[in-house]
Amino acid sequence: MDTLWILIGRFHPVLVHFPIALLTVGAGLRAWATVRPGDAAERHRAAGSTLMLLGLAGAVVACVAGFAYADDGQFRGEALAAVLRHRNAALIATGAGLLAVLVDRLKLGPAPAATALALVAAGVTGYAGHLGGVSVYGPDHYTVGPRDTAPVAGGDGQPAEVAPVVTVAPGQRIDFMRDVQPILDTRCYRCHDGRKRKGGLRLDKKKYFLEGGDGGPAVVAGKPMASKLFQMVNLPIDHEDYMPAKGDPIPQPEIDVLGRWIEQGAVWPDDA
Repeated sequence: MDTLWILIGRFHPVLVHFPIALLTVGAGLRAWATVRPGDAAERHRAAGSTLMLLGLAGAVVACVAGFAYADDGQFRGEALAAVLRHRNAALIATGAGLLAVLVDRLKLGPAPAATALALVAAGVTGYAGHLGGVSVYGPDHYTVGPRDTAPVAGGDGQPAEVAPVVTVAPGQRIDFMRDVQPILDTRCYRCHDGRKRKGGLRLDKKKYFLEGGDGGPAVVAGKPMASKLFQMVNLPIDHEDYMPAKGDPIPQPEIDVLGRWIEQGAVWPDDA
């Protein structure tokens, strides 16, 4: 059953877009019929009602798949918080759409009331779509910038499907290029490189690493517990600020390597 539920969730991105279009166009037709009365107004209103009904049915199916998608375990931290807001907005939009259809079909109120509810449903649907984008691409997903870094593990800028866990023997000095770079490469660059700076943080070059992001410097040399990077990877997995927000959690041996590297002075080669 768990496998089937996860499989249903994987169809959410496919199922969700068509209801969005139907709800939006349906609401638009009803609004047009309201502001431009005439011989064609009733036809526009009827067409809008039909599209709203079909969109509502699709929205219910998409919501079910969305609940399954959220249970997949791939979202954590900031991404999980965005998913939960996305879910709540989608439920509000579906509820408003249901009320619009009931008012219209059962004649529970005047036509403008159904149209107003339809417009609310369409508007909240748009906001829900925005939150869906945030959950996948981060809060800066509308930003377009230059790609000034080389591809990282995985070949397309995404972490490799199976990344070997970096371990360093106790007492051994941490080497950035050998030990830390592979961790950043597979765990962090997906959201913090030249293509994407979630939270204003870029970790692929030394000068940006030291500048830090919205919360200040990523590391404080010699002080792991005062370093934002180390703090965030040690937060509870369901915390909004937990990192990484996507992909597998950082294995404890790699967290230990990061902590030891910071404790040893966070030495980063000048040309890295």
